[in-house]
Amino acid sequence: MLETELIEDFDARFREFVSTVGGTIRSISKERAPLGPDLVIQAEIRDKPITLIVEAKSQGEPRYIREAADQLRDYLSRFPGAYPIVLAPYISAQTANLLKSKAVGYFDLAGNALIDFGPLFISIAGKPSRNPVQRTLKSLFAAKSSRLIRVLLTNPKKTWYVQDLAAEAGVSIGLASKLKQRLLELEFVDDTRAGVHLTKPGDLLDEWAKAYSYQKNDIFKYYSPNTAAQVESRVSEFARQQGLGYALTMFSGAERVAPFVRYNFSAFYFSGSMLELEQQLELKPTDSGANVWAFRPFDDGVYYGMQNVGGIQIVSNVQLYLDLINYKGRGEEQARPIRESLLKY
Repeated sequence: MLETELIEDFDARFREFVSTVGGTIRSISKERAPLGPDLVIQAEIRDKPITLIVEAKSQGEPRYIREAADQLRDYLSRFPGAYPIVLAPYISAQTANLLKSKAVGYFDLAGNALIDFGPLFISIAGKPSRNPVQRTLKSLFAAKSSRLIRVLLTNPKKTWYVQDLAAEAGVSIGLASKLKQRLLELEFVDDTRAGVHLTKPGDLLDEWAKAYSYQKNDIFKYYSPNTAAQVESRVSEFARQQGLGYALTMFSGAERVAPFVRYNFSAFYFSGSMLELEQQLELKPTDSGANVWAFRPFDDGVYYGMQNVGGIQIVSNVQLYLDLINYKGRGEEQARPIRESLLKY
C-alpha cells in the first residue's frame, strides 16, 4: 500500500473511530512544510480539544515505525501541546509496545488504536490485520527460511557474514540476504561491519513458537510392549546401523537434558522407512493408546545442532523447546526449564 493510499483510507476510518469514542473531527489537513508530519488533525474527544500530528508509514515493521515515532517527537517543537500518532496498515503488539515506550500513539486500518494524552486514554487492541496478503512474521519460518533462524538461535552470541550464515544453514546466499533484511526491519538483528548478530533472541523465539507446530511433521503412532528407554535405545542402534537420520525430541529428549515432567510416550525424528522401523522395533500402528511417536521431519533442518547424550542423539534445545511449547499435555511445563536453564534467553 502506498502512503498516499493509506492516508486516503485513513480519513474516513479515523472519523468513524473518533465518533465511536464520543468525539468529532473539526479538520484534517495535510502539512505543507517539507519537513513535517503528514497530517494535522483538530478534534474534540470527550469534550477535550486535541491536536494530533500524524506520520504515515506504509510498512508496519518496527524499524520503520521507530523512525516515524522519532520524526514525530522532533516535530512536536513546532506543534506545542499536540499529540503524535503513527498511522500504518497494521500495528502488531510488538510495535505497539515500541510506540508506548516513546509516548506516541497509533492508529491502523484494522482498527487498533492508542491515544494516551493527559486525562484522555483510549486503547483498542487485538484486531487482526484486514489485509490477508500482508507480509507477516510467519514468512520467516517457512522450511528454508527457518534453517537460518535455527542457526541464529542455536548460536545466539555469534556474528555472521551472510555467506557464512547461508553455508551453515545450507541455503542460498540470496535467501540469507533477504532474510537478513527482513530481520533488520523487525529489529531482531543488527548489522555491523563485523556481520549480523541477534539483538532479541528471546523475542524471535517467541514469534517462532507462535508460528510453529510439531504437527507440521508426519507423525506415526505406535504401541510397543517395551519401555520408553528400550525403544529409544533400539531406534538409536537401528538408525546408526543403517546410516539414517534420527534424533529424540519432546519428552524423550528433555528427559536427558532438563528432566522436569514424567513422560509416557517416546518421541523421535526418523528419516527412513517407517515399515522397516515397525519391523525392527516390533511396533504396532494404533489410533489410541500410542506410546511411541515417530516423526518424519518436514525439513531436515530439525537435525541442526543435534546433541549426543550417552550415545543417543537428541535435537537441539531450540528444537526441543519448539516441539514442546504448544503440546497440550504438559508440554509448556517441560519447555520452561529448557528455556530457563539451557537457552537462557
